[in-house]
Order: sequence, then structure tokens, then C-alpha cells
Amino acid sequence: MVKIVDLQSLPADRVTAEMTEKVHEQWGGGPRGLVGGWWALKEVGWLASMVGIKLDGDTSLLAHYNVDFLSPIFAGDWVRIKGEVSRIGNTARTVDFEVERYIDGSHIVFDTLPEEQYGGGAVILDPPVPALRGQFVIVVPKSRQRKPLPWIDVPEDQVPPATFKYALPPLTPGVVDVSTLPDDRYKAEMVEKVHEEWGGGPRGFVGGWWVMKEVGWLLSEIAIRLDGDFGPLAHYDVDFTGPVFSADWVRLRGEIVRIGETSRTMDFVVEKVIDGSQVQFDSAADSEFGGGAEILEPAMEVARGRAVFVVAKERQRKPFA
Repeated sequence: MVKIVDLQSLPADRVTAEMTEKVHEQWGGGPRGLVGGWWALKEVGWLASMVGIKLDGDTSLLAHYNVDFLSPIFAGDWVRIKGEVSRIGNTARTVDFEVERYIDGSHIVFDTLPEEQYGGGAVILDPPVPALRGQFVIVVPKSRQRKPLPWIDVPEDQVPPATFKYALPPLTPGVVDVSTLPDDRYKAEMVEKVHEEWGGGPRGFVGGWWVMKEVGWLLSEIAIRLDGDFGPLAHYDVDFTGPVFSADWVRLRGEIVRIGETSRTMDFVVEKVIDGSQVQFDSAADSEFGGGAEILEPAMEVARGRAVFVVAKERQRKPFA
């Protein structure tokens, strides 16, 4: 016999969560600007914290995402984020989630216009338009599980498998042999400092959404190198393997591993290369500026995954031999 949590016996409000959010102008870079997928993942991260608090009395740590991006989100829209726990392990909790646009804000007039032009219209979307759908895994150590769970004994062959609904299938051959391309066409690398604002203060913990924001820039660079254009993000599979804090420096490396007719698959890794734990921030007094940092050798991996993006044929500006 094996012990598992009896999900069916838990009240719905303990294993489900829902929140709504307006997409402010700043996230789209201007009125009706397209909002990057990282913004939606940032909001899903708040949902993950809510689920952890409801289920275990702890905000939890994010360990994994697998997510499909289904339609775009723009500044001025309103989105609804819903999640439900689908599996509970000893410390891991798997949550199915969906992000949907339920207000189209395309007619809203933004605050960047003169005061007399404020206002505008918006449309309730009925039914709502799905924007993202996927699963995430959060981890709550045993010592931080503050709410008891209903464990039951079941035969081992009745234990639900730990599978991901939205995980990518194994790679299949593409239409182009990537190995025939020059390295600088299908590989890219960038280094980024984690500024204080992203951690909410000196040495603040930085959410996984920030890492995915930077992966988005890496993906855009590779897409431009490969096709001379960058298209919409279609999918992420990512494991978060270590923490990132304000003042750290991270290195991101990406490589195209499959080229389809319009889809491109990129593997990526994110590593912390500088530990900035001794850096003094600009929020300190002038006399306290400075501090120290440490080069990490070897670098510490903080995330690893696979992304799929799409470039329409008419936008593929660089031919393949």
C-alpha cells in the first residue's frame, strides 16, 4: 500500500484559486501594446502563492511550468486566472491553470493622453478568450506544511501517475538540419544584472517570471538571427533549479534544436554567474555605496527548459540552404 492525499475529500476552496487583473499600459510598452508572455506568468506566480497558502499555509516555491500560449494579451485588457490542484505529493503540488481575457480594452483611452481625452470603452468577452493554459508545480517542504492533509492508503497500482498534460512530445526531425547552419545563426548568449527593483529591495528574492522575461529576450534574439523576424511564443517547458536574488548576474544561453515549417524549438539554460550578496544598493546612503560580489565558478544553474515559437512563412526573411 502507498499513502496518497485524498483530493476528493478536500473542500473546493482549499484546492482552487481565482484572481482577476487589469493589464496596465506600462506592461505593453504603450496603449494597446502587446504584452509579453512573462507578464501572464508573473500573474500565474501570484496564483501559485495563493494556492500554496490555501492548501498548506505557505507561499511555496515554484519548481516547474509547462504552458501553452493560445492568444495574445494587450494593454487595457482584463484577465482572469484560475487554478486547481490536480495532484499532491509529499512536498510537490501540481496545479492546472488557465488565463483568459474577459474584457477587451481596445477602446480604452490611456492616461498618456491629455486629461480631457481620458475614458473610452471596453467590451465584455462572452465567452472569455483563453490566452494561456498549462500546469505548474510548487514545492512546500514538510516543515512548512502548516495545514493537515487527508492521507489515505491505496494499492500502488492505483497511484495517479505524475504526468504533465501540456508537456512537449519528443523531438522529431525538422525540415532543416540545424547542424548545417553556422553557430551564430541558431545560438545566442546574453548576460543580465538583476536590478534591485525586480526583487522588491536589496537582496530580494526574484520570481521565476523575471527569469522567463529574460528568456523571452533571448528567444527574440535567436529568432532574429535565424529568420530575421520573431513570432509569437507558443509553449514553455521549464524547470526552476535554483534561486535568483537582486544584485546577482545571470547568463542565458539558447540553441535551436528543431526547425519546422513555421515552428522553432529552442533549448535554454539560465545560470547565476555572479553572487551579488555583498553589493550595497543605491537605496543606501551615498557613504554606503559599493560592496563586493563573487564570481561563481562553476556557474550555478537556476533554470533549464525548452521553448517553442512560431514565425509565419511570409515573415521568414532568411532562406535556408
